Amino acid sequence: MVSEQTHQGESLPVACLLTFAAGLLDIYSYMLRGHVFANAITGNMVLLGMNLAAGHWLNCGRYLFAISAYGAGILVANIIHEKIRLPWNLSWKQFVLFLEIVVLLPVAFIPSGDWNLLVNGMISFICAMQVRAFQHVHGLPFVSTTCTGNLRKGTNALFSGLFHHNPEEIYKAKHYYLVILSFVFGAVIGAFAFRDVSPYAVFIIPIVFCVVLWMISVEKKLQQT
Repeated sequence: MVSEQTHQGESLPVACLLTFAAGLLDIYSYMLRGHVFANAITGNMVLLGMNLAAGHWLNCGRYLFAISAYGAGILVANIIHEKIRLPWNLSWKQFVLFLEIVVLLPVAFIPSGDWNLLVNGMISFICAMQVRAFQHVHGLPFVSTTCTGNLRKGTNALFSGLFHHNPEEIYKAKHYYLVILSFVFGAVIGAFAFRDVSPYAVFIIPIVFCVVLWMISVEKKLQQT
């Protein structure tokens, strides 16, 4: 049963904007930062294993760095959630978004090439924080930076809705497919922007996070009234 009450940061527009930003980030890291998908830690683990097997010890470092940065992002998000008293009446989800903006703002000014390892690590770090902070859309578990789990859950719900005649499952499937489409749309926009505009198009992503911050602030005010 999908919850009728939407908790802070769990609305469908918030989920779609976050996955849109994730699609942009993946295209950015692929097109401009060494043809890697910084959101996809599983892929980094596979490549780490391949390089270990081949004895390419120096190449292992880049994948270990990205994996470690992702783990650090989860750790920091948990510390923010449970251990830090936040200023300005911020929720921990808002503070995570604020940190994502701060980390991303200097990225456009970091030269491509030798610094790609650092940038991809920064992206892995903020993606991990986002995954930890935003885990539900209307009460449904989802991932805002990758699509594999969302596709599985959405297709399972679609099957149940169509073959078990359950409209609630169709409702769930719509949520999952909308966030998947948002991810793809972010990748499409990123492909055009980074090819035809400039690397500074990466500033679109902090702007999206600012919009999400504002939306969560509005949700808080509405819940307090």
